[in-house]
Amino acid sequence: MTRVVLVVALVAGVAAGCSRSPATPSAAPQVARSTTTTTAAAPTTSVPAAPEVRERIVAVAKIPQVAVYDAPGGNGGGGAVRPSHVLRNPTWEGYGLSFLVDESRTDGWLKVNVPVRPNGTTGWIQSADVDLAAVRARVEISLSQHRLRYWNGSSLLLDEPVALGTSRTPTPTGSFFVDVVAKPPNPRGAYGPYQVSITAFSDILERFAGGIGQLAIHGTNRPDLIGQNVSNGCIRVSNAAITVLAEHVSIGTPVDIVA
Repeated sequence: MTRVVLVVALVAGVAAGCSRSPATPSAAPQVARSTTTTTAAAPTTSVPAAPEVRERIVAVAKIPQVAVYDAPGGNGGGGAVRPSHVLRNPTWEGYGLSFLVDESRTDGWLKVNVPVRPNGTTGWIQSADVDLAAVRARVEISLSQHRLRYWNGSSLLLDEPVALGTSRTPTPTGSFFVDVVAKPPNPRGAYGPYQVSITAFSDILERFAGGIGQLAIHGTNRPDLIGQNVSNGCIRVSNAAITVLAEHVSIGTPVDIVA
């Protein structure tokens, strides 16, 4: 797939507007929560059997920079141990840095999902550099069904139609997680009242709207386009649905985008 660099200005109301934009961090999300809520929106399609939402661990940076290594104990070799990435905290946008933990070792090393390109990057960090918390929730986005489902524990809180990326700017598949919940400057604009950023990056757009081509689940001022493939890769839902998601989701919540 050809990679291009594209920088465009954010214009409220543009039908294809997408990608994470500068926004105000929301006070709604916490690092992690496992409380189950029963205010589920009524689904409009057949509801799948509740999946087993296993508890996951989110690691939130507590130091100004976190070094990421290719292997536990560092990157090895006879010379100086050099990290594959050094990520700053807060991020360039001013948000807290977080990771989703895949594996924990008794010697203090954690294998984590790293919020960088390419999608699916993993690495090892030291547990002393982060605070750990549990999250027991899950978001699944089905490209073929054009639907988003959000489970908190075994409770299905959302089952909503979505707008997705076009054939030229597709929504990537893979396993990601929520890293930011923010309020756009204009709640009636193209992004709606909230953006729930996920650690997925566009495979096509390296820059967009002043950002780095990172995708988000967000609201919209064009609800008539929901159910279609019209975005630059982001996932659009109704403003009512994004409000529910933003008020309940926690940092570190896994987000699986499936075909």
